[in-house]
Amino acid sequence: MTRSGETRPGEAAEPVGATGPRADATPREVAEPVEATRLDPGPIDTGWMDADTRTALTARQPLGRLGTPKDIADVTAFLLSNAGRWVSGQLLHTDGGFSA
Repeated sequence: MTRSGETRPGEAAEPVGATGPRADATPREVAEPVEATRLDPGPIDTGWMDADTRTALTARQPLGRLGTPKDIADVTAFLLSNAGRWVSGQLLHTDGGFSA
Protein backbone atom coordinates (compact mmCIF):
# COMPACT_ATOMS: atom_id res chain seq x y z
CA MET A 1 0.00 0.00 0.00
CA THR A 2 1.30 3.44 -0.81
CA ARG A 3 1.58 6.20 1.79
CA SER A 4 -1.58 7.76 0.36
CA GLY A 5 -3.45 4.53 1.10
CA GLU A 6 -3.76 3.33 -2.49
CA THR A 7 -3.38 -0.38 -3.09
CA ARG A 8 -0.79 -1.41 -5.68
CA PRO A 9 -1.31 -4.41 -7.99
CA GLY A 10 -0.78 -7.64 -6.10
CA GLU A 11 -1.51 -6.10 -2.70
CA ALA A 12 -4.50 -6.44 -0.46
CA ALA A 13 -5.71 -3.50 1.56
CA GLU A 14 -4.68 -3.75 5.19
CA PRO A 15 -7.49 -4.09 7.69
CA VAL A 16 -7.92 -1.18 10.06
CA GLY A 17 -6.15 -1.84 13.35
CA ALA A 18 -3.78 -4.43 11.91
CA THR A 19 -0.76 -2.24 12.62
CA GLY A 20 0.11 0.67 14.86
CA PRO A 21 -0.54 1.33 18.53
CA ARG A 22 -3.60 -0.89 18.77
CA ALA A 23 -1.77 -3.96 17.45
CA ASP A 24 1.28 -3.20 19.59
CA ALA A 25 -0.80 -2.89 22.75
CA THR A 26 -2.82 -6.07 22.26
CA PRO A 27 -0.28 -8.57 23.70
CA ARG A 28 0.11 -6.44 26.85
CA GLU A 29 -3.63 -6.18 27.42
CA VAL A 30 -4.60 -9.84 27.41
CA ALA A 31 -4.10 -12.42 30.11
CA GLU A 32 -2.61 -15.10 27.85
CA PRO A 33 0.49 -14.59 25.66
CA VAL A 34 -0.37 -13.70 22.09
CA GLU A 35 1.77 -14.69 19.14
CA ALA A 36 1.18 -12.41 16.18
CA THR A 37 3.18 -12.76 13.01
CA ARG A 38 1.93 -11.35 9.72
CA LEU A 39 2.76 -12.67 6.29
CA ASP A 40 3.06 -10.29 3.34
CA PRO A 41 2.82 -12.74 0.45
CA GLY A 42 3.09 -10.34 -2.47
CA PRO A 43 1.49 -11.41 -5.76
CA ILE A 44 0.11 -14.93 -5.47
CA ASP A 45 -1.31 -16.58 -8.56
CA THR A 46 -4.73 -17.68 -7.34
CA GLY A 47 -6.61 -16.96 -10.56
CA TRP A 48 -7.48 -13.30 -9.91
CA MET A 49 -5.05 -11.89 -12.50
CA ASP A 50 -5.71 -11.25 -16.16
CA ALA A 51 -2.92 -12.13 -18.61
CA ASP A 52 -1.49 -8.59 -18.71
CA THR A 53 -1.30 -8.35 -14.92
CA ARG A 54 0.28 -11.81 -14.64
CA THR A 55 2.91 -10.92 -17.26
CA ALA A 56 3.73 -7.55 -15.66
CA LEU A 57 4.04 -8.97 -12.14
CA THR A 58 6.09 -11.97 -13.28
CA ALA A 59 8.53 -9.61 -15.01
CA ARG A 60 9.10 -7.83 -11.67
CA GLN A 61 9.63 -11.06 -9.74
CA PRO A 62 13.32 -11.83 -9.01
CA LEU A 63 12.65 -15.57 -8.93
CA GLY A 64 11.00 -15.41 -12.36
CA ARG A 65 7.62 -16.72 -11.25
CA LEU A 66 4.66 -15.68 -9.17
CA GLY A 67 3.96 -17.19 -5.79
CA THR A 68 1.52 -20.04 -5.35
CA PRO A 69 -0.83 -20.82 -2.49
CA LYS A 70 1.49 -23.75 -1.65
CA ASP A 71 4.41 -21.32 -1.19
CA ILE A 72 2.45 -19.48 1.49
CA ALA A 73 1.08 -22.70 2.98
CA ASP A 74 4.63 -24.01 3.42
CA VAL A 75 5.73 -20.84 5.25
CA THR A 76 2.60 -20.98 7.40
CA ALA A 77 3.22 -24.65 8.24
CA PHE A 78 6.77 -23.77 9.31
CA LEU A 79 5.56 -20.94 11.54
CA LEU A 80 2.99 -23.21 13.17
CA SER A 81 5.49 -26.00 13.66
CA ASN A 82 7.84 -26.46 16.57
CA ALA A 83 10.70 -25.26 14.33
CA GLY A 84 9.03 -21.84 13.97
CA ARG A 85 8.33 -21.34 17.68
CA TRP A 86 10.92 -18.55 18.06
CA VAL A 87 9.39 -16.40 15.31
CA SER A 88 6.84 -14.05 16.84
CA GLY A 89 5.69 -10.49 16.36
CA GLN A 90 7.13 -10.19 12.87
CA LEU A 91 6.02 -9.01 9.45
CA LEU A 92 7.49 -11.55 7.04
CA HIS A 93 7.76 -10.53 3.40
CA THR A 94 7.16 -13.98 1.92
CA ASP A 95 7.07 -12.71 -1.63
CA GLY A 96 10.01 -14.33 -3.41
CA GLY A 97 11.96 -11.05 -3.35
CA PHE A 98 9.17 -8.97 -4.95
CA SER A 99 9.39 -6.24 -2.30
CA ALA A 100 13.21 -6.11 -2.28
